[in-house]
Amino acid sequence: NISVRPIIEEAKKEGGEVFIGQDYLTGLKGDKLVLAAKVPQEEVQIELKGKTVRLRAKDWKKVIDLPDIFSKVTNIRHKNSVLFLELAK
Repeated sequence: NISVRPIIEEAKKEGGEVFIGQDYLTGLKGDKLVLAAKVPQEEVQIELKGKTVRLRAKDWKKVIDLPDIFSKVTNIRHKNSVLFLELAK
């Protein structure tokens, strides 16, 4: 389970939108996007290209479509099998 409350509350403060997927969620706040995804291990390769982020680990991969084009990852955090990314335009 992903603890969504902090991301939802932060997005709401900024007047942002929240999307909850099957095993990930996104919170859009201003020109930044917070993405939380359940991952099998702490070491995950991250590839950000246009409106897509690809996550890869050994024998696992996940492709997530984003609501807009983001150019860089500004913050990465891993906690309890959940990877948190902050993306900027």
